[in-house]
Amino acid sequence: MSSAPFLPLLALVALATTTTAQRTLRVPAEQASINAAYAAAQSGDTILVAPGEYRESLLIQGKNVVIRSEEGPSRTTIRGNGNQPVLQIQGTAITRATRIEGFTVTGGRGSNEGGGFLVQSGAAPVISRNVIENNTYCSAGGGVACGFASPRIEFNLIRNNRQFACSGGTGGAGVSVRGSSSAEIVGNIIEDNVNQTSSGGGIGLFASGLTLVQGNLVRRNQAVFAGGIYGANMDAELLIQNIVVENQASRGAGVELGGGATAVRLIGNTIANNVGGSAMFVFQLNSGFRFHNNLIAGSHGTALIEASRMPSTTPQMFHNLLYNDAGPILDRFGPIGGVVGIQGNISADPLFVDAAYGDYHIRLDSPARDAGTQTVPGGLPASDFWGQPRIAGGPVFGQVDIGADEDNGIRPYGRGCDQSSPFLALARTSGGDPRLGNASFALELRSARPNANCAIFIGVSRDQWGNLALPWNLASLGMPRCELLTSINDARLAATDAAGNATLPYPLPNNPAFQGLRFPVQWLIAGPQNYIPGDLSDAVLIELR
Repeated sequence: MSSAPFLPLLALVALATTTTAQRTLRVPAEQASINAAYAAAQSGDTILVAPGEYRESLLIQGKNVVIRSEEGPSRTTIRGNGNQPVLQIQGTAITRATRIEGFTVTGGRGSNEGGGFLVQSGAAPVISRNVIENNTYCSAGGGVACGFASPRIEFNLIRNNRQFACSGGTGGAGVSVRGSSSAEIVGNIIEDNVNQTSSGGGIGLFASGLTLVQGNLVRRNQAVFAGGIYGANMDAELLIQNIVVENQASRGAGVELGGGATAVRLIGNTIANNVGGSAMFVFQLNSGFRFHNNLIAGSHGTALIEASRMPSTTPQMFHNLLYNDAGPILDRFGPIGGVVGIQGNISADPLFVDAAYGDYHIRLDSPARDAGTQTVPGGLPASDFWGQPRIAGGPVFGQVDIGADEDNGIRPYGRGCDQSSPFLALARTSGGDPRLGNASFALELRSARPNANCAIFIGVSRDQWGNLALPWNLASLGMPRCELLTSINDARLAATDAAGNATLPYPLPNNPAFQGLRFPVQWLIAGPQNYIPGDLSDAVLIELR
């Protein structure tokens, strides 16, 4: 049979392939604004935004497009008009294929919900690696508000968002999730947000379906109730390995949860040094809730954990460290006298490395070490809050620690830059624990700019470098959102590979005189064209064992 009749069909297929090919639209080189680029884009396209400030508000609906900055939020800002959310994302057509990445999002105002982002009506985008700050709202969600939608909110810095001249609302000054949802709130820093008249200074969950809240640092937020995390009328929330510290509220200063939920699970969280009321308040949770491996501590004249309208059965609380140095552990749990001493629960000072400095790693002699349980609903994450292996050696080898931190002598502290590039540069290690004589130990850089020159700084102090107090802001070097977090007593050069990773072998001495020595390390990564300004990784404090 002749193939001639099929030639027109093949031509049509080729044409279709050409017209639907993914494109990159550049702002402002090709399109004057992000709005113009989105109007011209087709599903599957990428909008790449050059450094600068863009004064516009965006409506994302109907097509999936990646909107990404070239050089990160320190150099690329979307500033709203002060009358509506900066970005509104809506409709079930929006899936995880839509990504908003690498911007400072500021100047938004939600007349009801959402100052920075308003995600609603079934949308499910990824909101990643942005600085979302200084937005205002009325009811909920100064940073990100989600209404009957399921975004993934990951690795953002969400700070200084505030309620304005309104009262009440469903809660959540930093992030709010309202209505049936499968939202994921993962790996964010949520800090210094204020809800003046309602609940949830950091995160607010209201009738929010199955929402995952994992690996977030929620600190210094304020609300009337639930300074850190608030959840009400829930279905089956998962709070896993969050650090909730230094928040303020008159009740449930760290966390407040309740409303008839059947399967709320708190696993491996650290909730500490929250002020103004009880560390945690729970209400109307039935016997299906589960608390495993949580470290809850502070100085509370009221009870550490208060309750209201709870079932008259022993709470499902296993292997938690519950410590209150100024009052009782439990209050108003009905006929339940307490949980300390049963089900693996203990009460003792958790012995943080330096809570006054903001360091909530546990010390080598902490009672939380090797005191947890691996038998948790859904299993343990493979790594702790900091990305280190979740189970490290100890007096009882292979036993998990209580709280968000797994003590192995490697303690990340402080973010070098406020998301200064699309890359979240991380100082990490490999080759096992930092034990004397470990010849395989290595210092690593992960997730940095690919194929970039870099240097690692190895110090002896994280407080002082000569006459210079640390941390030191690097604005004078063109890096205003970056801080040097270690003294520089040794510096070595390296380069990242195509995946943005670098490795420096660093064999450890086998000399007992060095046992207990702590030294901080931090990486500097060159910027585009391998010049400064560039990026700084977080810093890691390594303790020789």
